[in-house]
Amino acid sequence: MVKYILYFIVFIFFHNQLYAATSTFSNGPVSRTQKSESKETNANKKTLTPSSTEKNIQKDQEDPNVIVSDNFIYGVGIHAGQEKITFANAKALISASGANSFRDEVFWHRLERIKGEIGVKKDLAGLDALINWEETNPLIILNYGNQFYDSNRQPYTNEGRQAFVRYADYVSKRYSTQVFGFEIWNEWNIGFGNADRQINRYGDPEQYYLLVKEVSTVVKKNAPSAKVLCGAVTDLDSAWIEKTLKLGIMKYCDGYSLHPYNFSIGKNAVPYHAFSWVDYIWRLMIKYNSSGEKKIYITELGWPNHTEKYGISADLAAAYLAQSFIMAKSREYIGGLWWYELVDSGLNAKEKEHNFGLVNHTFGAKQAFNAFHNIVSKLKGATFVNGGVLSSDRLWARFNLPNGKQITALWTIYNGDPKDFHVKAVDNNAYVDVVPLADNSSYSFDYTKDVMRAGPMPLIIEHDIGALNIE
Repeated sequence: MVKYILYFIVFIFFHNQLYAATSTFSNGPVSRTQKSESKETNANKKTLTPSSTEKNIQKDQEDPNVIVSDNFIYGVGIHAGQEKITFANAKALISASGANSFRDEVFWHRLERIKGEIGVKKDLAGLDALINWEETNPLIILNYGNQFYDSNRQPYTNEGRQAFVRYADYVSKRYSTQVFGFEIWNEWNIGFGNADRQINRYGDPEQYYLLVKEVSTVVKKNAPSAKVLCGAVTDLDSAWIEKTLKLGIMKYCDGYSLHPYNFSIGKNAVPYHAFSWVDYIWRLMIKYNSSGEKKIYITELGWPNHTEKYGISADLAAAYLAQSFIMAKSREYIGGLWWYELVDSGLNAKEKEHNFGLVNHTFGAKQAFNAFHNIVSKLKGATFVNGGVLSSDRLWARFNLPNGKQITALWTIYNGDPKDFHVKAVDNNAYVDVVPLADNSSYSFDYTKDVMRAGPMPLIIEHDIGALNIE
């Protein structure tokens, strides 16, 4: 795995690019449009290769004597199931990012192409190889309709549900021990999987409950160690979620998954408010399932950096990524976050759906890739200590590290000028160091001053336990 990390880091140097200068953003719709199933371009078929400049690359400075144990999922979304990336390239990118999971779909209509006959065909060999790759724990989406049942819509008849169960039975048997879990459908609440979705943009929660009830039984029988996630809800649709909870859906699920996209809500289109909504959903889960043992999983989240309406700069998208992982990791009830997505889905700078990636369509790294790698490397094995709001626009969070140190993160809720944080070292002999998250976030700690400035990109300070006071 180390060689892939070196290979891709070298590759980044050759694809270093200018990032968008503006950090302003505008209102837009919360939900994304459904992904089209297009083939890779020739550019995307290029395979990442090593370079003679490997000797100039610094490896991560990790202590081999420190044992890191962490059940949290630091994941990325990919589209190998749509043949948008090869096995080799996906493997290299995932390894280099530091992600410990990927999320991808195994479409029903691609496995059952002749009615009653289910199997993985040659054109899905890349996805099949990725799922069987031992270095990561995939989350597999069981999703979308099939032309032979229910008019290629979300299953709503007994025949359609039973056909979907047979498909889920096949997939969960094939990958019973290779995966983190199976997610039942994707964004059912807004009609995904309906052939007539342009007209019918609503998925009935009762029909979804009936499907989950039958599918989860067979999946748990085939893959008892895998998580079964339900929900995959977008559009901040609290009412739809509450209906499923009232029906008792958590009896059949190991976790509830959310897609808290909020880039349509103006000034509040920031991670802080996305996670405030997630907090509300957790309270609903407690209300209807009082034990609180089952967690929330954020299986999609991201901010697009296209040039048209709804877009933000690549720098700001990287900052929001870092904020999101810090806030997810600080909530015990969240079991993981899969960032959407690993690779841009296209080349059009104006198209929202083409510009969610950590890297662009030709694998050039954006600031978000560096932020992902660096924040994940710091949060792996960390345990949340405390944190909160210092003022209406300043946040902080503190974690204990496996190496016996602590990190403190400082950032502002909203995009704008950096704000002052009063940071005072208790002992001038204590270890204090600032950890950059992206190329433009380098900083140094001055023991003679008690003010540090931070903006949307979190400022990460590593220090001895109890060495810093924050105001």
